[in-house]
Amino acid sequence: MAILDKRTNKTAVVSKMNEQDGSLEIVPPDKKNSGSFLKLDRTSPLELFFTNFKNQYDNPTSFSFFLVPLVLLEKTLNAVVQIRKGEDPGVEGKKLVENSELNDEGRIAKLARRYKFDEHQLPWKELGALGIDKQLLFDNHCMGEMLKGRITSKAFPITKEVNGEKKDMGEACFLCVKGEDGKMYLPHTLNNTVVAPPRMLIAFLENHLQADGSVTIPEVLRPYMGGKALLEAK
Repeated sequence: MAILDKRTNKTAVVSKMNEQDGSLEIVPPDKKNSGSFLKLDRTSPLELFFTNFKNQYDNPTSFSFFLVPLVLLEKTLNAVVQIRKGEDPGVEGKKLVENSELNDEGRIAKLARRYKFDEHQLPWKELGALGIDKQLLFDNHCMGEMLKGRITSKAFPITKEVNGEKKDMGEACFLCVKGEDGKMYLPHTLNNTVVAPPRMLIAFLENHLQADGSVTIPEVLRPYMGGKALLEAK
């Protein structure tokens, strides 16, 4: 019986199960450990095993479970890891995962069909800086939308730390995109999702307004101003 630890995104094979609480002992999925793999057959005390196993089965937040023939173990677990990384394991790999996953309604297999991204790919550092975390997205039924590459149907209050203080920045919906470098980013629009244009304009004028009423254009902005270096007063 193989598992995927979703906390570390690593695969392993079950070697033992604690009879008291159903906790698992695992070993790396190497052939040299095959003698330690937990094996089930018709003579095993299955009733006791599955009673204890239910403790883990009913709460799949930490592990996804796979029942895999030894000869297919390496191929199957490689496909699982590929899917968790957002990579395409191919038709054969998807089929192996689909046929072997036991719990959570085939969640890992579904990732290959339903979602563009996996949870671990989302830019959690950027989201966290705005006060958005996994639990908030789950509680508002928006995690699936993010994983499908859709904009969230709900706008969330966002905060940002400025000079050591958390500032209220209004509300925003969120969307994730994959850049050319393969990394995930939060795209921004110009409708106040990053900065408030009126405030930005005031700061711009304070720094570039001249005594005669003209405004100098910073070099970095000139390509967006038709090459102009100066806005003259009329």
